[in-house]
Amino acid sequence: MLIRSMSRKAVVHAAALAGAAALAVSVAAPANAATHGSGTTHQAGATVKTVTPQQAAEAVTFAAQQIGKPFVMGANGPESFDSPGLTQAAYASVGVSIPRTSLEQWQRSTHLTASQVRKGDLVFFSDGNHVGIVADAAKHLVIHAPYPGTRVRYQDYDTIPNLTGFGRP
Repeated sequence: MLIRSMSRKAVVHAAALAGAAALAVSVAAPANAATHGSGTTHQAGATVKTVTPQQAAEAVTFAAQQIGKPFVMGANGPESFDSPGLTQAAYASVGVSIPRTSLEQWQRSTHLTASQVRKGDLVFFSDGNHVGIVADAAKHLVIHAPYPGTRVRYQDYDTIPNLTGFGRP
């Protein structure tokens, strides 16, 4: 396949069809970033390119439209989702590519403190093995696909065990 002659949208679609999620764009921490024992990456005066508040809000709107759809392991829509499939699809709907797995989403996001969290940020649990998208930071509300046998739903992220941290794509 000649990728050079394909549009960006066609390349992304072809990659998805081929199961080549590894083509997802990742943002690595700058060379002057320091990682502390908490696993949070802090920037030493660096500007980190992240999603805009408008993109984040639109990603949340997409996620909210998926409320009630069933959790299916490995699913990324449109009829069912697992947790990273939901967050990946939400950001893909606004033209932002994030990795397929929650662990990769955690590793490649800009880590945040609880006071920095805003609508559209990602919230991670169980050492990065589960993820949701923040719907309302003030109310600690997340949209996520919890586990097999459940459906995409809103939940207070303080009630979900094993909070790992927050990240911004």
